[in-house]
Amino acid sequence: MKIFVIIVIIVIFTAKIFSKTPLEYEVLGSIPHNPESFTQGLLIIGENIYESTGSLGRGSRIIVIDKKTGNEIKSVKSEGIFGEGLAFDGAMLWQLSWQEQKALVYSVNSLNKVAEIPYKGEGWGLTYIPKERTFAMSNGSSQITFRDQEFNETGKISVKMNKIAIDNLNELEFWNEKILANRWYSDTIFVINSQTGEVENIIDLTEVRKSENPRIADGNVLNGIAAIDKETLLITGKRWRKFYIIKVNNAQH
Repeated sequence: MKIFVIIVIIVIFTAKIFSKTPLEYEVLGSIPHNPESFTQGLLIIGENIYESTGSLGRGSRIIVIDKKTGNEIKSVKSEGIFGEGLAFDGAMLWQLSWQEQKALVYSVNSLNKVAEIPYKGEGWGLTYIPKERTFAMSNGSSQITFRDQEFNETGKISVKMNKIAIDNLNELEFWNEKILANRWYSDTIFVINSQTGEVENIIDLTEVRKSENPRIADGNVLNGIAAIDKETLLITGKRWRKFYIIKVNNAQH
């Protein structure tokens, strides 16, 4: 009886969180993705994809990938850190570390490291908001922290949906004036109001994930969001075989 009650509570709780109707989307195509890459951060600059990977023991990397073919153009190993989120501020690449409490700053053209910036706590996801010249950063909680271009903390929002906190926020992307966030071990991308933290929409990518993995397991989960244009996203996951190009209906609403 206790087990039955617990299951009912979990079902009710989950249903309350995900009561919004997901945005509809269509898969336009795919690009090969290295199935050895444990994806942490993803973005597009010009004709190239930039991917941050994390790994224990084998080192982490920033990889530059041809957007048309999926071929690796070049990469740099991030020594001494477990690489996490990746952002581009218009001039430099910023890569978070999971527990080493520092961001590594790289030249976007040469991939030479130019600085290490300390911060407190864990680093998970990172994106850049150009108009405000501000970084948005997740740490695995339900909070998103804002940082200036010196990476000083300037504010926070708590992410909620139907008044329930959404924790385990991971990969972030700024798109159509909203923050997109993937949740660790979830097939859902949350569309977040960057001022209030309220979840305004969701994108359910369960079917895309199932084409890679029948079930969520072994860490090989959705974790990679990059804006192509105002309607289209590039998404992937940890050790997935492909990047997927998806067109989201009513993306700007």
